[in-house]
Amino acid sequence: MRNAARRRMSRMRPDPARTCFRFTALGKKRAAAGAVLGGRRQGGEERAEAQERPYGRPGPGRCGEGPAPARPRRSRPAGPAGDRGPRPRGRRRSRAALPGSAGRGLGRGQRGRGGGTLYRPVTRRVPDKGGARPGAPSPAGRLARTRSGPEDLAFLLDGLHSRRLVLLKSLLTRLERRPSAVPGHARERFAEHWRLLERAEEHAPLPVRDTLDHPSVGNWLAAALTAADGEPLTRSLDHFGAVAATAALRAGTDFALDLAAPGGILALPGAGLARTGAETVRLTAHGRTARLTADGRRAGPVLLRAAGRLSGAGAGWQGLRRLPGSGACLDDLDPYRAPSGGVGRAALPAAPREAGGHEPWLRRWRAALALLRATDPQRAAETVALLRCLVPLARHGAGGRVLEAGAKASATFRAAPGAVFTTPPESAAELAEVLVHETQHSKLSVLHDLVPLHQAAPGAVHRVAWRADPRPLAGVLQGTYAHLALADFWDRAARRRPLPPAAAADARARRDSYGGQVAQALPILLESGELTPEGREFVEGMERHLAVLLGTAGHCAPFGGTSPAGDVR
Repeated sequence: MRNAARRRMSRMRPDPARTCFRFTALGKKRAAAGAVLGGRRQGGEERAEAQERPYGRPGPGRCGEGPAPARPRRSRPAGPAGDRGPRPRGRRRSRAALPGSAGRGLGRGQRGRGGGTLYRPVTRRVPDKGGARPGAPSPAGRLARTRSGPEDLAFLLDGLHSRRLVLLKSLLTRLERRPSAVPGHARERFAEHWRLLERAEEHAPLPVRDTLDHPSVGNWLAAALTAADGEPLTRSLDHFGAVAATAALRAGTDFALDLAAPGGILALPGAGLARTGAETVRLTAHGRTARLTADGRRAGPVLLRAAGRLSGAGAGWQGLRRLPGSGACLDDLDPYRAPSGGVGRAALPAAPREAGGHEPWLRRWRAALALLRATDPQRAAETVALLRCLVPLARHGAGGRVLEAGAKASATFRAAPGAVFTTPPESAAELAEVLVHETQHSKLSVLHDLVPLHQAAPGAVHRVAWRADPRPLAGVLQGTYAHLALADFWDRAARRRPLPPAAAADARARRDSYGGQVAQALPILLESGELTPEGREFVEGMERHLAVLLGTAGHCAPFGGTSPAGDVR
């Protein structure tokens, strides 16, 4: 019986949530026996550990011939005068959860296939070697202060990449499970592009990861996963070839691949556009150059690659412009840089590239980054680390809708963290506010994907001070977090020395306005009953940070109005 139980246990795997399974083997010669299968982290890997534990004496009238044999105790060597000395130090064995313990409510006992095993999932705390110290804040608790250290930035960037890989796998699974979704030739092209991506990742993982994590790839994935079967999905899959080719070019992989170029344009995420003049081109990469051909003749510019970067030379090439002092770019080219439905209630589209139109953006960017670095170097470093592209928005939306005079718009999308969409700012301070505000939205979107913070019902709406329209709980949480970061930013600006009295007074007014709006929104979150335990820890962390900034609730702008900074987005 014991050997049969061990064989059954060997087929079990530890649950990712670290749920342990307790087994009770019923036999004629033993009244009760148990084993625990648990997960333990060692060196970053989950290892299964099986241990047998006796449950003790059976109750009166139960089956069995008597109590389970006692486990022999390990004797310690006797010291002088018969003293056995202190207990030797070492790793203590974890104890099995006994019947009636805290794990009772997690599952009901079920008879196994062999007819002789009962199991019940039991929650057990398994310590992490090298993990956080007891009582140390979790990533959600640390990020509640709206400030990110190197450890938090790595946590967010790793989480973003993991989600991107999951979405890519979802697209692959859809094609595998529904072969009729696209024609056979489209599936074959997708498989060829996937193999190229795998080969490039084996050659140089970092450039491939950087390409896949680009915001425009996230927007494309969202469009592909929601595209209808047939022609819409086939058109979406064509762009995957450009994504795989960009990753392979940056990784330094040699290849030859046929690519679709809708409208005679081949868009390379994070690099630029190649105007080919043909709907289908062949891209041949060898060494430091890659050439485009169509029907045996040259089509488009020559692509150049060096040190993981990609550029072009010759007629037909338009490259993205880099934002000085960062690895981000001003994206006014990529067809997937913005959602097809536009941004905001006015459905503002991404602004097209204009001759000389980038100069005002670069001037504002330099001034805003200098202001961030002078006021809050850590927040400036966070912005540079998380921002991938700045996307200009037009002021005229679909259907003739126009943004009102003096109104401003900025946005971030969950599908594309790291992209900031904004209308042209009027000053460096305004762009600095936009960067701080929208960076918090990107952080919170990634954090919520990794650690769910709420389970809000979609129909619940709440009134907040920074918007005229009611907001769902998710919107309240996002806005509260972004405005708390703005209050923190202007608090540091007000305490900066030397600062003219008028500028210091303006910074304090902005801090109090944003802080007051946060103070009014926090009770909505805490009293909603829809926060997860991690979400409550996060919101309580925001509450503590606000108390440090203001000491009191502060003044709040009226409902539907605007704060002194004009922050209605």
